[in-house]
Amino acid sequence: MLFGILLICLLFISAFFSATEISMFSLSRHEIDLFSRSSKKRQNLVAKVISRPGDLLVVLLIMNIFANILLQNVIAETFPPQSSWIYTILLPIVLMLFIGEVIPKAIALNINKKIAQLTAPIISKIVFFMRPIAKRAVHITNFISNFIFFFLKEQKEITEQELVHAMEHSKEKGVLEKEETELLLGFLDLQKRQVKQIMNPKEDILFYDIGDPLDELIDLFSKENCSRVPVCKNTLDQILGIIDLESYFLNEDKLKNPVDLQAFLKPAYFVPETMLVKHLIEDQMMKENEIAIIVDEYGLCTGLVTDEDLSEVLVGDILDKRDENKRLFTMPSKDVMIASAKLEIEEFEEAFGTEIEKDPSAVTIGGWLLERIGKLPKNGEEFRFSNLLFHVLQATPSRILKLYIRKLKKK
Repeated sequence: MLFGILLICLLFISAFFSATEISMFSLSRHEIDLFSRSSKKRQNLVAKVISRPGDLLVVLLIMNIFANILLQNVIAETFPPQSSWIYTILLPIVLMLFIGEVIPKAIALNINKKIAQLTAPIISKIVFFMRPIAKRAVHITNFISNFIFFFLKEQKEITEQELVHAMEHSKEKGVLEKEETELLLGFLDLQKRQVKQIMNPKEDILFYDIGDPLDELIDLFSKENCSRVPVCKNTLDQILGIIDLESYFLNEDKLKNPVDLQAFLKPAYFVPETMLVKHLIEDQMMKENEIAIIVDEYGLCTGLVTDEDLSEVLVGDILDKRDENKRLFTMPSKDVMIASAKLEIEEFEEAFGTEIEKDPSAVTIGGWLLERIGKLPKNGEEFRFSNLLFHVLQATPSRILKLYIRKLKKK
């Protein structure tokens, strides 16, 4: 009877350490990181225990081996030496293999988070008391492994080509989605790609010559849907600065002639065409300016890169179902919107963080404005309702096409 109870206890101990081992070491880095920042004590404890994997593994192995040795001795004492090999050899193997190893590890693999949290309080105490032994064992194994690997060939690092092949294979097998694969491939491409490879060439740049009438600049904002425009003198090799849509309309009453525009220009951000794309993405100046002028070794303009171009390098042409609505408006700042008159009122309110007085017959922001003013407006006309200013950027004799909308400060 006593041996039976002892046998069950030792099997439970063996199963306990086997389950703990697989549950702890099957946690991903992300899961461990979440546990370390969790408000739950047990999850914090799991992260703390697994933070020293060498010590943990040694303790678990020692305890598991110790339990299995005791189990073998108990069985040997239970059955006399002349007993059948089924009792002295096969039975211990079956008990230790299935009840002590396979079954608990299979269970722990499926519910590793629960098992890890369940066993963490006990394991943390055992690891604490056995740490001196574990440290010495880790030092010895590290010394032996370093000695052995000194004579072995170093494993070659995975090449970029192998990594690309692995990602393509993962996409084919359904492990990675198409968009995920494109994102990863785009990231790899950043490591060697220069900005001149992604820039918009000089010939395609839309710019404003300060010698032209201001109407030309308004056309760039309205018809070409530009939110930032390089301002130059005669050619792009003489860039004076960048004018953004918000600065222009906020100071429109101060602009009597094109020369007055210089007071509101932002400095242009110049980068060499040999700069790596990854460095441009990391550059704080690019984050602030959202547009970079690319120059060659002689300081002459060769192209232009926007923050949208950099995004496309990473994600390609991935579009989601919200993109259709995004095309209907842009927001240079949180208080300014350039919107198509076809933008629905609900979408406008959600994006702009405001509410307007509803009109039952109006669905779009253009229709709402027409109901308010009772006439078809002309280009350049402005209307104010509550704390919102509406500036007509583009209109035809029959309808409104595009609006500049600004949220005014309440007096």
